[in-house]
Amino acid sequence: MTEYVISLGVYCAFSEMAVVRGTGKLVARDRCETSVPALVKMLSAVRRFGGRGG
Repeated sequence: MTEYVISLGVYCAFSEMAVVRGTGKLVARDRCETSVPALVKMLSAVRRFGGRGG
């Protein structure tokens, strides 16, 4: 099973996310506005990278 780490930087105007494999390889990086719908959409996309549930 591949392990992933999700790192979030949440600020007033925007949020940034990085998804890194357990090996240290950057898998994805994204930025969105800081709102619940935008963050849910961004985090939901992580499942497409082969993590749990995807």
